[in-house]
Amino acid sequence: AARRDARLPLLVITPTHLDAERLAEDLVSFVDAVNNPNVVAGPTEPITVLPPWDTLPLERVSPDVETMGKRAALRWRLSQVAEKPLIVVASVRAALQHLSPAEPLQPVVLQLGNEVDQDELIRSLAAIGYRREHRAEVRGEFSVRGGIIDVYPSTAELPVRLDLFGDEVERISVFDPTDQ
Repeated sequence: AARRDARLPLLVITPTHLDAERLAEDLVSFVDAVNNPNVVAGPTEPITVLPPWDTLPLERVSPDVETMGKRAALRWRLSQVAEKPLIVVASVRAALQHLSPAEPLQPVVLQLGNEVDQDELIRSLAAIGYRREHRAEVRGEFSVRGGIIDVYPSTAELPVRLDLFGDEVERISVFDPTDQ
């Protein structure tokens, strides 16, 4: 019997993206029950879905920000030793679309109580593709009001508000983008 390299995730290909999502949900339940009943859903889940691009290659339309974020997050996870998923589930279409050949983007990581250079954080967000707006209302946007920085990550359900006191991260919270 052939043995697979344990450092590489298993790739499971399904006919459609809907099938991939359903299979991933079933596999997460199975893997969680067998390996660790305390695993919670999050960016380091053992099972992940590779979403297909929602545009055609020559269309003059940018892909959905959430799709770009999920593909970039998976690419970053695959480049890490400890963060690799056990199983990647993809539709035929998603599996045929290659991931970016460039180095994966490094995530911006902030922790409560840490010091951060506000100007450098703003430059970093802009450099990785976030748009600066008056209000962060949709994925891929950020806004700055004094010592408050709102960021709507491309893979998050809700935006995040960073309250800075000088250079220190004093508070991190999520908020509703409709009423801020």
